[in-house]
Amino acid sequence: MTLSNHGYLGYLVLTNNTFWNSLPTDVQQVIKKTLEEVTEWEREVAQSLNHEKLTMIRECNCISVHELSDEERKAWEEAFKPIYQTFSERFGARYISHLPKNKK
Repeated sequence: MTLSNHGYLGYLVLTNNTFWNSLPTDVQQVIKKTLEEVTEWEREVAQSLNHEKLTMIRECNCISVHELSDEERKAWEEAFKPIYQTFSERFGARYISHLPKNKK
């Protein structure tokens, strides 16, 4: 298993604009605040689960785990540049450039 840290899986909440605009401002604010809190919580839980499961995989000695070197990571970044460019053009660079950065 190679730990590349090259991907991001995100979800979003969509609503009909007419419905959203029909909600009172205070209700919209509560929903926005709740979504921000839940998003932060979800990221913390996901990070914790990822760490827990990776530890379990390493301890089982049943899968070889390879972490990319700085040189390998740079090669992956170069290889993925055309994909980021395509998605930036298709969906807007602001959505690509604001993705959470992986921590080493």
